[in-house]
Amino acid sequence: MPRFGHSDVLVRGRSRRGLALVLGIVVPLVLAVLCEVTGNGALQPLVALLVGVEAIVFFFLPAIAPEGILTGEQRGALKADREGIVFRGKRILAREQIRNVAVEPQPGGARIVRVSAQRARDGVDIEIADDEGVRALLDALELAYDAHVATFSVEEGPLRSPGRRLLARGLVIAGALAIVGGVLLVARREELVLLAMAPLLLVYALVVPRARLHADVVLGADGLVVRFHGKLRTISLASIIEARSVKNEVTLVLGDESVLLRFGPDADVGSVQSASFVARLRQARVRLEGPREREPVEALLARGTRAADAWVEHLRAIGAGDDGYRTARVPDEALWRVVEAAGSEPTARVGAMIVLRERAAERGAEEVSPRLRVLAERTAGHDLRAAMEAAAEGDADAAIVSAYDRASRS
Repeated sequence: MPRFGHSDVLVRGRSRRGLALVLGIVVPLVLAVLCEVTGNGALQPLVALLVGVEAIVFFFLPAIAPEGILTGEQRGALKADREGIVFRGKRILAREQIRNVAVEPQPGGARIVRVSAQRARDGVDIEIADDEGVRALLDALELAYDAHVATFSVEEGPLRSPGRRLLARGLVIAGALAIVGGVLLVARREELVLLAMAPLLLVYALVVPRARLHADVVLGADGLVVRFHGKLRTISLASIIEARSVKNEVTLVLGDESVLLRFGPDADVGSVQSASFVARLRQARVRLEGPREREPVEALLARGTRAADAWVEHLRAIGAGDDGYRTARVPDEALWRVVEAAGSEPTARVGAMIVLRERAAERGAEEVSPRLRVLAERTAGHDLRAAMEAAAEGDADAAIVSAYDRASRS
């Protein structure tokens, strides 16, 4: 099992500077407003004292705070393997929590490996000295571009209908107007409350981008899946004519339709994520469109217009090499080429894995399931992925077909 280890690595976690700034503004502001509303002027000197103490603390905090408490930056020993990432002897991210990785070159030749997690706050940035170290880290985590699916988080806004986008913008404006109206209402009793309007609008401007809803885009070796409002939309790589990237936005041109993906929430991080997405997409298309001779057996394995039961019987006959078929027994190598080729007809891939599974069961061998599990990890299409996982778990042939059909209809 490949491992990665280094005794002195810079790791950046989630920064808390924005939270500290928001709290530093909101707490005294809320206390001041309460004093005015309740008419308790005796507490105003205490509020002013709190503001002064906060100013002093913010000035000296970088020097007196523990390392990384605000910036999230820490140095120490880092280890990584297929189980996850361990930093300073503590596991900070399990492998199954990793959604994707993006590599950002630095001016001095170093590389920043941005590891995105299922929860945004758990993501980490790891500074690696060179490309060789980056490859060693990705190999240890089994995150090679062609070996797993990557999940990216994009803003939900561009995926909405024009009416829903207009409604979302209206709600943001309504929130700002509500803050202004609330301050003006309270200021009727005390004009000094008007001073709170600018800080409140500043906090609102900081919070709104973080509160935007997000959707998932899953990119694999065969295509990408957009998870939006509980629905799945599969986009095959062959249908993507062009992928245009500008800063943190990627436009997928699909003939008469375009899909805009906006990565975020931070513009700089979003730009790195968008570049990583496009790079992975282009590599997947190169592998898919590369020269490949279509297997003659592909048409024989495909479902066509057959019902599920008839298809399963047809596949069993192929696996047994019955005389009713005017072909010799199909070699396992040819079946694996169909299963592993992202450009093969989808039902032919399902049929090939069923035949392989049947033959392995006859021999009492277990080599099929592990290979299918690895293949499922880099397959984005939820229908094929469901069939592969069912076959890897040893489900019956009919259950594999049922899993594929259910996922295709969802």
